[in-house]
Amino acid sequence: MWVLNRKLGAACVTKLASTTGADRRAVLQWAEGSALPTPRELRRIDEFYYRLLYTQEGNSPGYWRAKGRELLRASRLLKASVDDYWRIVDERQAGNASRPLPPLPPEGQMLMLRSFAIECFLKAAILNSGVDLFVDGKQVLHTHHKLTALAGAVGLTLSKPENEMLERLNAYTWLGRFPVLDDWKKSPSDESRSDREGRSHWREPEDEKLLETVLKKINENFKNKKKGC
Repeated sequence: MWVLNRKLGAACVTKLASTTGADRRAVLQWAEGSALPTPRELRRIDEFYYRLLYTQEGNSPGYWRAKGRELLRASRLLKASVDDYWRIVDERQAGNASRPLPPLPPEGQMLMLRSFAIECFLKAAILNSGVDLFVDGKQVLHTHHKLTALAGAVGLTLSKPENEMLERLNAYTWLGRFPVLDDWKKSPSDESRSDREGRSHWREPEDEKLLETVLKKINENFKNKKKGC
């Protein structure tokens, strides 16, 4: 929806330097009240605003952190289901079959959401350091999802176990959605791999503790750098 706001229209002109001359003239004329825009110019102004707002939101550390918190909360809801499943398994192995074994728990989806959350927190930290990810409505920097690379871009000092935990977690960005990855060598759960030990499934409680430590480091990094909106 096109919003009538001349001041914002003038701000658009100064903030989107890459905008074409025709778009700039249309917004300037409209912002100054010197002319009514044509239907074609209205569409240009509409796109102009949307690109500006999209870029501002994409470069907002607060938006990325908020999304990360939402994803982390959702993963905790799934973790309750995962933990309950394994409690029932332990009870049945101990000879107590009072509760029926439920379907396999959504462990892959829980880890996928955690991976998404870490990615959001790391990109928020990058933005908070003064680096923009979006230009003219498009993400042009750090368009990948590699957690260890993003942690490096933030400048986090992580231990080898913490980096390995992030690599295991990263695999569930895909394994939480698909039955297999696009290459068997990338799979962290292939039984035939000789190096499967220590590099496959999420490990409890070790990985849980490592995850909490990494989250604290990201949060400290964010607080120690300039605040963003």
